[in-house]
Amino acid sequence: MSINQELGLIEKVDLRNVWKNEAKNFTPWLVENISKLGEALRMELEVEAMEAPVGSFALDILVRVVESGQTGRVVIIENQFEQTDHDHLGKLITYAAGYEAGIIVWITEQFKEEHRQALDWLNRRSDDSTEFFGIQIELWKIGNSRPAPRFNLIVTPNAWQRESKRNLLGRKISTKDRKYEAFFQKLLDGLREINFCKTRTSQPTFQCTFPSGFGKTFRYKAAFDKQGTPRIELNIDSGSKSRNDSIFEHLHRRKEEIQRPFEETLNWENLDNNRYSRIFISYKDGTIDDEDSILEDVRSWMEEKLVSFRANFKNVLDDLEYTENDEID
Repeated sequence: MSINQELGLIEKVDLRNVWKNEAKNFTPWLVENISKLGEALRMELEVEAMEAPVGSFALDILVRVVESGQTGRVVIIENQFEQTDHDHLGKLITYAAGYEAGIIVWITEQFKEEHRQALDWLNRRSDDSTEFFGIQIELWKIGNSRPAPRFNLIVTPNAWQRESKRNLLGRKISTKDRKYEAFFQKLLDGLREINFCKTRTSQPTFQCTFPSGFGKTFRYKAAFDKQGTPRIELNIDSGSKSRNDSIFEHLHRRKEEIQRPFEETLNWENLDNNRYSRIFISYKDGTIDDEDSILEDVRSWMEEKLVSFRANFKNVLDDLEYTENDEID
């Protein structure tokens, strides 16, 4: 390259030159390009809904984390052009409560200092299960190139900053976490061999979640519960407590039929203090601290039961006259 060769200039582009309207143009674009936001947050995201209802309001985008170890974690995204304001901050808190969100993202053109401080304060006051992100959206181009989006992280959780290099959001890796990671890695390896899943890498956490093949409402989970007991679950979470209750009640009316193929007794839990519901079976004994021979039995049991859950719930879920926005009659 010649020393006198002219280089291009980096220019900032007005957002409205590309997205005339935040709700009609930017939000749909972000839904289609959620991976770009995921790259900035260092997590794999999957869109559940746009304009998701919360009472008389509507959340811009409802998302879930889909990477192993955090699968199913609820993310809410509120978008705003121009400067931040109190109205959107209030909505952000309302939506977070409505969806029991673990990750709360506010994307805006410019953060006022008082709102940046408010998100910082919320992060300091919250435990590691709830994280607030403030993100500035910009567009840049070089010469006549097409504008390119840039997500600037203005506010991040303290734990996220400390752990981002290890790609773990706010989690310190304990000896038990490492045991979970090793256990579920072997489980994933076995499940991939039988084409049950495509996930390749486990995470140091007590659970591993898998898609059902029937939309985002239903997911299968292999986990160790709070007492350390191994279990397999079908989780029901449409994003709405009323819809979850309706689906659960519909399935429960077919309880005897659903139970028939299973040797173990299915446990049915419609949780009053949580939005989601679940149907699960537990292993007879065993914890993550047991010796390898016992854990191998647990792993074989989990693999067998995950395959059984998917096979035996298929017809039942197929029969549901349900879409992501409908309730069961």
